[in-house]
Amino acid sequence: MSERDLIEALARLAEPVVPAEDPYGRLMRRRRSGRRRKAVGGLGAVVTALLAGIVLGPLGPAMTADPPPGFVDPSASPIGEHYRSEPITPWIRKLIESPTRGSLAADLAFIGDLAARLRQRDVTVVPDGTVKILFAGDLGTARLVVAARYDTGQQVGIALFDERGASPEQLANAGTGQRDNGSMMSVYPLSPYVGVSFANTAVAWGAEVDLALVPAGCRIAVAPITGPRTWRDEPGGDVAIDFAPTRLHRVTCDGKVRHLGLAGSGGLGRYNVRTLSEEEVTAAVSAARGDVDPDKAARQLRVEGSGSGLIGPPRLLYMGRLPGASADEPGFSLFVAPQVGGIWRVEQVTEEAGFGFRTDADLGRADAVIVADPQRFQPTAGERRVLVIAPREAAEVQVLAAGGRVTSAFALVDGIGTVPYSGKGEVRLRAVDAAGAVVGTGTGPLRAYDGSLEQELITWD
Repeated sequence: MSERDLIEALARLAEPVVPAEDPYGRLMRRRRSGRRRKAVGGLGAVVTALLAGIVLGPLGPAMTADPPPGFVDPSASPIGEHYRSEPITPWIRKLIESPTRGSLAADLAFIGDLAARLRQRDVTVVPDGTVKILFAGDLGTARLVVAARYDTGQQVGIALFDERGASPEQLANAGTGQRDNGSMMSVYPLSPYVGVSFANTAVAWGAEVDLALVPAGCRIAVAPITGPRTWRDEPGGDVAIDFAPTRLHRVTCDGKVRHLGLAGSGGLGRYNVRTLSEEEVTAAVSAARGDVDPDKAARQLRVEGSGSGLIGPPRLLYMGRLPGASADEPGFSLFVAPQVGGIWRVEQVTEEAGFGFRTDADLGRADAVIVADPQRFQPTAGERRVLVIAPREAAEVQVLAAGGRVTSAFALVDGIGTVPYSGKGEVRLRAVDAAGAVVGTGTGPLRAYDGSLEQELITWD
């Protein structure tokens, strides 16, 4: 995507939007915005964030006579980032005072040299602070370091991602022109639960590494979000390596649950993911249905493909207005992309914003009937209808009641159509071809896979 494309996309997306009502969407907005920053530039990251369902406020903090505590004018930063610090709480102090962890923790010369070098690195916040290395070790082909920079009242976290075997000098220069090898640095305030995730698919050694840290003496347990909630303790106790966003982390300290949330929600990390090939973009555009604008679709696909955690390229399922909608009703694009654990990311992109969530519905089935509800975010007058995307050979979609009884039926064109929706519960659908043979089934509209999770969240007191 060219710079001009990004600017135009940002202009379209910068209008006020209505946040998604989905509980998972609200949950994701609770996560620290620094968690999944794309490493290839701030403008692209803002666009990606909007399209990923993170509803942002004004683009950049308004400069007033009294800026927020810890805010740094990016023009004063040698790296051009909005770094900030936060107060040291009792639990963060426990984290900082915990022993250094990782495979390099026992190398005191290495740890001391690195801490001294990081203290000299200008990250614009807590300028005279002490540096404590919280984690240092090799994970696969990469070397990962997590450090705290702090003084008597403020703290900020620093995470470094470099090649396995990188020296203290090389790590201290990670992400700069002096170390232009695909290494990265992330700066963000620490929380007692620190989630760190890095990947740079543009370099051979830059496979994803994931880490979670909590204060010494606490224990991390892991459970899947979907299916039975069965907890198991992490072997590392207060360290978890290779977390997944489709899992939960529960942190227990002194016999009390102090934290329950999505794995990796602690703030530090960067991604620089492989761009989609022209062949992948062309295939996705050609497979889409609706009123497809090829150039616009290609631009949107490249943005969607820049997200992290995907195990395959995104698919553009539909572009345009709802079938039968009036010319003044807004259009939208519907993307899905596969992630680990059978989870699919769903993104609905309008001219003004993007909304996203994850679902455990099997959207990769050849006979899947997918139901999307664009009016959930764009209410319109009159009867509420939802989009039906069935196999192309489907000529009709049937709405089923309990026991499989057909209550109504609606024609499809190229497997596309709509059915009425009350806004409550699910509709159960069956698609048939012109001869009456069943070619697909599904329920909808698509929803997040665990909307109840938000009510369960526990945060540090």
